Amino acid sequence: MMDFARSFSELGKILCVCPHCADLHYLADARPFLAGKRPQSIVNDIERQERQLERIEEQLDEQERGLRDQASAAGLRTAKRLLKKIDPVFSGAGYDPHDVKVIFDPVTYVVFNGMSRGRLREIVLLAKPPDTAGAERMHRSLRRAIDAGNLEFRTLRVDDKGAIDHS
Repeated sequence: MMDFARSFSELGKILCVCPHCADLHYLADARPFLAGKRPQSIVNDIERQERQLERIEEQLDEQERGLRDQASAAGLRTAKRLLKKIDPVFSGAGYDPHDVKVIFDPVTYVVFNGMSRGRLREIVLLAKPPDTAGAERMHRSLRRAIDAGNLEFRTLRVDDKGAIDHS
């Protein structure tokens, strides 16, 4: 009996290449069968069910992507409709809500006009009328800087640790 166990143990160290699928298998795991239909085991059933579940998961992932895209488009339409109700300034001026970014102070909104269509035409600074002398001075200062052409575009690169590269 010990010789049989030792022999079987030695078979577990030998690898074979399947002539049909080219996968590697241990000889001890081999289940030889005669020509004809291969006998099925519970492992075969589990593998078949796993493949079926993978196909179903792929289908569900594809459906989820489609539903997310539909929801995103519906949300965009709803946001535009609500923005028209909430703020007729933007809709009346013809600005796409996705082009408007809120800053609050000293400029209330920055409009990147045409950005959502991939063709930026202009950048508009929108501010509510000044309600204090300080706000009025800030608006005049902004106007002078813009009129003088004191504008610059920079790209800041921030690494994973929060350090800023000014190059």
